[in-house]
Amino acid sequence: MLNGSPHLSLLVVLLSLGVAPLSLGTSPLVRHDQPEPRPAVQHRRGAPLVAQSGQRESLPPELLAPVVVTEVLAPDKLVVRTSQGPELVRLLGVDAIRAPGYHDAVLHQRGMALLAELTVGHQVNLQFDPRWQPYDADGDLCAWLVRTRDHLPVNLEMVRRGYLLPSLKHPTRWHPQLRQAAAAARIRLED
Repeated sequence: MLNGSPHLSLLVVLLSLGVAPLSLGTSPLVRHDQPEPRPAVQHRRGAPLVAQSGQRESLPPELLAPVVVTEVLAPDKLVVRTSQGPELVRLLGVDAIRAPGYHDAVLHQRGMALLAELTVGHQVNLQFDPRWQPYDADGDLCAWLVRTRDHLPVNLEMVRRGYLLPSLKHPTRWHPQLRQAAAAARIRLED
């Protein structure tokens, strides 16, 4: 105890842990009703893609033909049906947006709804960037999606509508178009 005061000792311990007590009386020491402040918009960090070095990992032939989207898991992840079964696909060249507080959950849900509207039940072609291996460190297939019936670039449309950001960590051959779409949607990019 510092100077014989248990409250002072507790205060020193709490401050060293980064917890600021509201009082040392009978009131609670930490308020849980206030959300932590966060920056306005930032990238979510996903698993790193593996940069191309020498031999390219070969893709199964069923991924080179159009596939049908069956389910959306996140604003940047979905499941496609191939002749060999389901395959998880992460949208290549984009990152999900993170917003403060409950806005993050709302943005996430609306992004999932839009991705579902654009893709579920539709055939898409998967395109790949020759600079990156097709699978990331988690084993997810990373691809640029183009809806076959109208040639809509899904990744670009999700950025254009303000639900995804161009990936600054893993830029692809589509990066200039993604940056232009983000600027038009008035999404602040962190350089």
